Amino acid sequence: MADLANLLVRNVTRLDPGKPAQQVDMVIEEGRLAAIEPITWSGAARAQRRGWLTVIDARNMYVAPGFIDLHTHLRDPGQRQQETIATGALAAAAGGFTTIIAMANTDPPVDSVRTLELVQEKARSVPVRVHSVGAVTHYLEGFELTDLESLAAAGAVGFSDDGRNAYPLDLATEAMARAGRLQRPVMVHAQDEMACPDGQAHPGVASRARLEPWPCSAEVSAVKQAIEACRRSGGRLHLQHLSCARSIELLARARDQDLPVTAEATPHHMVLTDSRVIREGQPDPQAKVNPPLRPESDRRAVVQAVNDGLIDAIATDHAPHERGSKQLPFARSSFGFSGLETALALCLEVVERGELSMTRMVEALTVGPWNCLRDSLPQPEPAMRIGQPADLVFFENRALWVVDPENFQSLGKNTPLAGREMHGRAILTIAGGQVVHNEWYAGFR
Repeated sequence: MADLANLLVRNVTRLDPGKPAQQVDMVIEEGRLAAIEPITWSGAARAQRRGWLTVIDARNMYVAPGFIDLHTHLRDPGQRQQETIATGALAAAAGGFTTIIAMANTDPPVDSVRTLELVQEKARSVPVRVHSVGAVTHYLEGFELTDLESLAAAGAVGFSDDGRNAYPLDLATEAMARAGRLQRPVMVHAQDEMACPDGQAHPGVASRARLEPWPCSAEVSAVKQAIEACRRSGGRLHLQHLSCARSIELLARARDQDLPVTAEATPHHMVLTDSRVIREGQPDPQAKVNPPLRPESDRRAVVQAVNDGLIDAIATDHAPHERGSKQLPFARSSFGFSGLETALALCLEVVERGELSMTRMVEALTVGPWNCLRDSLPQPEPAMRIGQPADLVFFENRALWVVDPENFQSLGKNTPLAGREMHGRAILTIAGGQVVHNEWYAGFR
């Protein structure tokens, strides 16, 4: 991507975490943020008259620090037909994300320094920052811990067997103790595999569609074990994609006890419910996700926990798949949505409903995920800093668009949102001073 030319953005609403929302003028010079001033700033007008800046009127637009996704599946190495690091990075940029955290469940999994270094090498040439977690156990099988120390030294920002949760309490406790000494969290995919080894959908939908149930009790028991391992180990725990009200109650209790537990929720669990699983009387494989879509009462509890700050971060759980794997009967189809490019619009839908504030949404996409990895993520806290390379997303929340997965940058076209009318999307994404996504203005690259 080419360096950003001199740019003056007029009348944009700044959403900088920790600061009040404010309409400002913003100057970017050679990729660096040069000035942010109230719209009365006379210097912007003088610069405009001199003609050395490209000028854009951003009225009704917002600007925020680039988003961070804590939970991205890139399928590389081993399943490049589903997604590559390069295509996943382009999808991230299109969604307003300038940093993504890649999960370890590739083929082979990131359970060795050699595989981690292979992923890191591929990530050096893509337009957004890609950091990786290391696997907790070899082959994600839950029997033997990986060399957490070597993985951390090589750059793993945390540890997760995401996609699996097979290790017992004693191994979880040991993993969190060792990871804690390395100032890394263990990120837990909260599913009790023994309780629902073949779970496919929330019980009500499962019963109607003759599918195997995946009840909230399976998530709750996994959350209980993970919190107990955190208590015993003194290490740090991050709970991935919580979907149930009872899980959130356990999270609140752990916080009340000052345990170092953080959590995330997905945009799709904040908007969609289990009613979306059935289409035209049949279960729709596009709506099959792990954990499953839950009833409205759980959806509301998840949104409330995000809005209150109990759930720290919004994370996409971007899970791209080949077309064929989502065209099988529901019971045999793959779990997951391609989520990077629709995450912002889903979040804005919750904002429009009045269930989530705009400022809290931005916090949960920026400083929230950063705080979950603050001791291991090699980049500063998201903020707009004068003199530093711009790392920004400009977005709007009004224009109507229809989701067409064929237009996704991701190789994964799997989404239950196809054909859905949505408002708002990322218009311009700047990562490290370079434009990495542009739907705004042809005068700069």
